[in-house]
Amino acid sequence: MTMNIAITGHTTGLGKSLFDFYTNQGHYVTGFSRSNDFDLRNWDRMQALIDATEFYDLIFSNAKPDFFQTVFLYEFARREKFNSKIVSIGSRIIHVDVPNTLDIGINLYKTQKLALQNAHHQLIKRYQNFKSILIHPAHLYDNNVQNPNLIEWVKNMDDTISMMAVGEINLG
Repeated sequence: MTMNIAITGHTTGLGKSLFDFYTNQGHYVTGFSRSNDFDLRNWDRMQALIDATEFYDLIFSNAKPDFFQTVFLYEFARREKFNSKIVSIGSRIIHVDVPNTLDIGINLYKTQKLALQNAHHQLIKRYQNFKSILIHPAHLYDNNVQNPNLIEWVKNMDDTISMMAVGEINLG
């Protein structure tokens, strides 16, 4: 079955791998990022993204500027757009004790992913029709170099999420 799929942050890294994988599977894939005027740090552009994805079957929330992913989940739920399955890309950093001596950006990133996890749990409890999956990938990059097995990871992720309506998983 061909699906309409939306991916935020589709131009590099995991987002590009998602985009390429689903396009090659014959799905209709639309990317949303700064490259096509969807700077998701801009409130109006986030609202436009929610409007634009109303009839998508699957939405990957991959871009992570500020607390975008968390706000996106809440906004989507507020509009009660439960016809789409949302897959949010979290991080296993939520399970790591990050020393305060590291760059503050690492702690901010962890805080963003913890907020995403909290929003996911709140919304699936509140709305029984809310199809939200939160995936915490294993380490996908080394020294900012993309893992050559990223497409294989996406394939495994696709197999996993196709069997789920809601949930949270660590995927290695």
